[in-house]
Amino acid sequence: MKSLFIIVSLFPFIAYSQNATTSFVYTGAVQTFTVPCTSTLHIKAWGGGGSGGGADSFGGAVGGAGGCAESDIAVVAGQVITIVVGGGAGPGSGGSGVGGGPSGWGNGVFDGGVGGNAGSSGGSGGGGGGGGGTGVYLGASLIVVAGAGGGGSGGGQFSSGATGGGAGIDGNVSPGSCSSPGISGASGSGVGSGGQNKGGGDGGGGGAGGGGYLGATGGGVAGGCDCGACGGGGGTSWASGTNIVIYNGSGQTPGNATDPLLPAGVAIGGGTSTKGGDGYVTLTYLAPPVADFSVGNTCNDHPMVYTDLSQGSTPVMGAITIINWDWDFGDGSIHDITQNPTHTYVANGPQNVSLIVENNLGCKNTITKIITIHDIPATNLTGLNKCLYGSALTAGFNFTPTDPVVFSSNATIGATDVITQYEWDFQNDGSVDVTTPSAMQNGTQDYLYTLAGNYTIKLKVSTAFCSKEQVVPITIYPNPVLAFTANNGCQKDTKIQFNNTSTNGLGTAGNLVYAWNLDPTISLLTNPSQVYNTAGTKTIDLVAYDVNNCFAKLTSTIKIYPKPVADFAVTNVCMNVANIFTDASVLTIPAGFNDVVTNYNWTYNTLVSNTTNATTQNTTHIYTFPATQLKPIAALVVITNNNCSDTVTKSVIVWTLPKAKYTMSAPCYPNPIVFTNLSTLLVGTDNSTMATMSINWGDGQTQAITGLTQIANHNHNASGNYISELNVESNHGCKDKLQVPITIHAKPVASYTTLPNQGCEPLCVTFTNSSSQNESPVSETIIKNEWQFNDYNLGKATDDKSTNKNTVHCYDNPTDTNQTHIPQLIVTTNTGCKDTLVSKVEVYPLPKANFNIMPQVVDMLNPEVKITDQSHLATTIIWNYGNDFIKQMSNSNPLNPIRDYVYTYSDSGSYVIKQTVITDKGCRDSISNIVQVNPIYTVYVPNVFTPNGDGLNDYFMVRGINIKELNLVVFNRYGEVIERITDPKNKGWDGTDIRESKICKQEVYNWKMEYTDVFNVKHRGTTGTVTLIK
Repeated sequence: MKSLFIIVSLFPFIAYSQNATTSFVYTGAVQTFTVPCTSTLHIKAWGGGGSGGGADSFGGAVGGAGGCAESDIAVVAGQVITIVVGGGAGPGSGGSGVGGGPSGWGNGVFDGGVGGNAGSSGGSGGGGGGGGGTGVYLGASLIVVAGAGGGGSGGGQFSSGATGGGAGIDGNVSPGSCSSPGISGASGSGVGSGGQNKGGGDGGGGGAGGGGYLGATGGGVAGGCDCGACGGGGGTSWASGTNIVIYNGSGQTPGNATDPLLPAGVAIGGGTSTKGGDGYVTLTYLAPPVADFSVGNTCNDHPMVYTDLSQGSTPVMGAITIINWDWDFGDGSIHDITQNPTHTYVANGPQNVSLIVENNLGCKNTITKIITIHDIPATNLTGLNKCLYGSALTAGFNFTPTDPVVFSSNATIGATDVITQYEWDFQNDGSVDVTTPSAMQNGTQDYLYTLAGNYTIKLKVSTAFCSKEQVVPITIYPNPVLAFTANNGCQKDTKIQFNNTSTNGLGTAGNLVYAWNLDPTISLLTNPSQVYNTAGTKTIDLVAYDVNNCFAKLTSTIKIYPKPVADFAVTNVCMNVANIFTDASVLTIPAGFNDVVTNYNWTYNTLVSNTTNATTQNTTHIYTFPATQLKPIAALVVITNNNCSDTVTKSVIVWTLPKAKYTMSAPCYPNPIVFTNLSTLLVGTDNSTMATMSINWGDGQTQAITGLTQIANHNHNASGNYISELNVESNHGCKDKLQVPITIHAKPVASYTTLPNQGCEPLCVTFTNSSSQNESPVSETIIKNEWQFNDYNLGKATDDKSTNKNTVHCYDNPTDTNQTHIPQLIVTTNTGCKDTLVSKVEVYPLPKANFNIMPQVVDMLNPEVKITDQSHLATTIIWNYGNDFIKQMSNSNPLNPIRDYVYTYSDSGSYVIKQTVITDKGCRDSISNIVQVNPIYTVYVPNVFTPNGDGLNDYFMVRGINIKELNLVVFNRYGEVIERITDPKNKGWDGTDIRESKICKQEVYNWKMEYTDVFNVKHRGTTGTVTLIK
């Protein structure tokens, strides 16, 4: 069905190019819009689309599209427009008896109808819901309604559902005996065609819902009916106002679908089992202006400048401009109607400033802002002329510059503002020297000038919004120019002279007055001098005053180098030993100094000469005479790198010497070594005596010796080469020592292994010599090995010895008991030191295997043999009968054999019987004898068989013992061969003629047989008969 285009009324409207447009989409809630200015409001509204019907064997019908309504309404600024945007309906479900689709939302006024439930005959789809209508209110009055599309009917088992109608349109009719026409949508008067107030008919599967506004719920399905039927009709569209246009939907296509403001998918009818599109609203109206402005500097020392920032419309449109301005400055003054005015305020503080603007469309807008008028600070800057530096005399005659220029701002500010900052430029060079954040009035600042001259001072005092600047001139007088010289010197030895070369400052005249701080003394002389008793850096202060009472201070330093304190220590030594002269001079170095002693001048005996004998820091000297004859006087002169010096002298002492001498023996370890003392003490005139003597044995052990001819013994813990040492000392501490090398000869370690060290005779033992001499001195080695086997079974004594390093000896045991032998090894080193080691070897006697067999040849008819044991010393006897059968027997009396017994063979053959006898020590012997067991053979041939399959005598078969080959032939009465058997293990003849594979008849048959026995004897010509019985 085509869309219906209705024009209710038509007259000229505003030019839309100067208008603004606001759109509203479906939210499921009521929405509002406030009219910005008095004009004509153009409204476009689309209703929600109906949903598609549910599908069964055939698809449900598509829903109808929503309608569109347009209207122009006169409005006044501030009026509220209420918008209800209808929602698209939900689709029906598929399946027998399922529910219809839900209705589209319309705030309870424009809701669509709910789709009817599906039929139950064979299963069918539920009807689609009707879409929600869209309504627009001005205040409480409804002014525009856009009807929604009806729902599509459900699909049936045999036919599709019918398409739902668009807004205001009847449902389409589908063929089918069970269809019913759709009911047309309600008209603007609220009464549908046929006088019924609903918009949807029944579908093939379920009734389709009517579209809102004034649409009703779809009907049910006729009982047992399941064919295509009509879709539901759409709801009513309606409008008030002027330029009314109504567009009904066409099928799934919304009304006024070509409108560029309509987004894709809006208001469309839903496909099979698909939701319908939501509704949509646009409002077009005159674009209002936007009022705004800014203000420049708000300080009260100049007029305020206001700048208009307003826009002609929102959004901005080039054709819409501001044409009128109305300014109210808030202080009761006359309004200003210029665009960007200026205004001067009389009082400080906040003002409510408002601006009303009007655009060329006659729309107005107002903005109000609070503007605060701020006070300007007031200043009266002052400052005095000064010397470049002022001065003050403090304790200790220290001069410190403490007289900067003090500047007073005398700044004040009104009660409505606060000073926030002072900016001082003391050089008038455009650069701020000091910034003082401060809220204080009458702020001050001092400044110490470093150069004399005329200066212009600039001060800027600021509040958070305003500031004030002021400049004043001052003069800074020059100070005297001070200079002096002085040399460095040595502590206590140098007089320091200070030479003053100071002059007046530039532009001044007259004599200068001086004051010196010489650290620590004070002097008022022009050129003073000073001797310093302490070393270090001395700070010298010179202060001078001129005619302007300007002063200057000069501080310099001099160095007073430290004077060394000469000292040394000298050892008292024995004659012919060097006296050690150790420098003990002290140089106290002040902080920051690097003084060092650089020269040492030693004189060993000033009684003889003052000549320098050594120039090192420490020195040694051997005096050739003892102290009892002469005491020399030694002297030391020390000089620093800055040529500061000192001298000291001391006496030196020398003593006489003892003499150490002794002898040592050379024993084998662990025998003791013998010491013999031969020490003496040289004769002198100093009453020297031998005070102590001590022998160090070289192994860390020492022993005091008390006599000059004493003999002492000592045992070392190990052999080796040692250095012994005798130390002797006199009562004056004079010492002598003597070292004598000694040797404690190493004792070898006899060691060997015997393998085996016990066993059965004959026991051949391998003697492996592992003797060693690994102790110090390692040059002492083993040169002789003497073996004694202690074999008491030997007839010759020479056979019981060996001198080889390693050897082998075999022990016999001719007795019935165990024998024990004690072999011995003696090893000797090249220094004659020996060691001996003995061990033990145990030799066990052997048993004797022997037995007798009777008889030695038997056959399988009588396979028994009698075995008689004849062994000796056996505790265990093991019999191997040659047929994989082994038997073990125990003998509790090894000196006697066990009793006789009989053994029976189970098969023919030649067997080796082996007897193994074992003693309790594991010694064994064995012997073997042969037994011959001859075989026998037999042949058995039956004379009757019954091949009837009962499992008894079903075969004619040859059986026997030890038959190796067989050839059995069966003949009928005519001498014809009817069976042949060549395998003695064959199961036999089953009564079948091998020529025809047929069962022979019951009668007597002849046979002939040849066979070979176990002895390979061939037997021929054996015949007989056999009876076949059925």
